[in-house]
Order: sequence, then structure tokens, then C-alpha cells
Amino acid sequence: MFKIDVLSHTLKTAFATARHSIQPMLGAAALVLAILFAVALVGFQLIVEFNGIDPSSEEAIAEASLPLQLVILIIAAPFEAGLAYMAWLKVNNLPVTMKQLFQPWAMATPLIAIAILSSVAGNVGLAAFVIPGLYLIAVLSFANIYYLFRRGSPLKAMWESAQVVHKNLFLIVMFHMAMGTVIMLSAIPFGLGLVFTVPMYFYGKALLFNELFPQFIPNQQQPAPTETTDSPSESSSFEA
Repeated sequence: MFKIDVLSHTLKTAFATARHSIQPMLGAAALVLAILFAVALVGFQLIVEFNGIDPSSEEAIAEASLPLQLVILIIAAPFEAGLAYMAWLKVNNLPVTMKQLFQPWAMATPLIAIAILSSVAGNVGLAAFVIPGLYLIAVLSFANIYYLFRRGSPLKAMWESAQVVHKNLFLIVMFHMAMGTVIMLSAIPFGLGLVFTVPMYFYGKALLFNELFPQFIPNQQQPAPTETTDSPSESSSFEA
């Protein structure tokens, strides 16, 4: 089933949510971008000085790119999960604060493992043949936020989330294609449109997470849990 109606509803609801509730998602995304930019700048300078190469040369950029990509991937992993969690709270009408951006850092190691494994799998798939790479990127795109609720083994979380996403592959691919196009177009006028489209993307992803994993939708008649439960698969929220 292609679920075109679900895709349409997701995009419309994500647009409306971003329009009426741009904060604190915008501030959180801007903070993450600033942190990653600072890390990239400092990291590049350190690599250049350590290796004693000309920072204006193509050699310097090529030599610094691989370790920098790894460092940025490691630092971005918990922050990306934090942004996804903040969006999930918002679309489920739960309180959202900037503090939640940093809560996934309590689970930084497994989230980083998921990010690295997903990146390696996607790159290997792209190198072997484009379609398998795109498929792996798509089916693993919800593994980080799924882990926030499922806990346990990162590999198991990746496998379980991939199984669910595989059954809804067309929906996920079409969402990312639509939002990818919107984000690229919004970046044209000096990137000003990203102020709106980045929060919209995370809201849309959170809405799809509800569609894929309805077992984690909190009971709106009950307050959000304040303590982590012993069962990793039944909690609808988490605390660092």
C-alpha cells in the first residue's frame, strides 16, 4: 500500500506545526549547526597544524575531510536524536524545552554506533550499486529515534526499525524525496528558507514515527512518564 494519503497528511501537518510552533526547534537546530561549524573549523585547523600542510591547498582539504567527517558524524548523532525527540514531543502535544536536545547524550555511545554503522552500510551500498545504498539509508533512517524508546542493543534497534520501515518503504522514500526537494529550494535564497523547512522536516519525521511505531504514542490522558521503565520496549518517553 503506497499510503499517499498518509504522506499528504504528514506534509500538511508538518507544515502547519512548523508555521505555528517554529520554536524551540529553530533555536535547537541553529545551536547544533553552530556547534558543528565550530567543531569543523577547529578540527580543520588542528589537522592542518598537526600535519604541517598549507591550509589553502586542495591537499589540506582532502586530507582533513575524512577525519572531520567522522568527528562531525560522532558529535551530530546524539544531537540529531535530540532534535527528533523534541519534534516527537511537539507533535504529541507534550512540553518541549531546549533541555531535551541534550538528553540523548546520556545514550551517546549506542547512538554514535548506530550513526556509524548506518553510514558505513549506506556508503558500502552506494559504492556497490546506488539502489542498495539508497535502500539502506532509507530503512535505517529511523533507527536513532527508535533506540531512544527501545533501548537495548543498537544492532537490534537497527534491525527492528528497519523491518518496520521496509514495509512502508514507498512512504518513507517519498517523504524524504519531497522534503529533500523542499529543503534544497529553501536554501537558494541565502539559506533563509531553512529557518522554516528544517523544523518542518523534523516534525514530518516525528509524525511518520507515530505512523510506523504507534506503540510509542503516549496516552494523551496521562502525563508523560518521568522515570525510565525497566522494560525497554514499552516506554513512550525517556529521561536522561
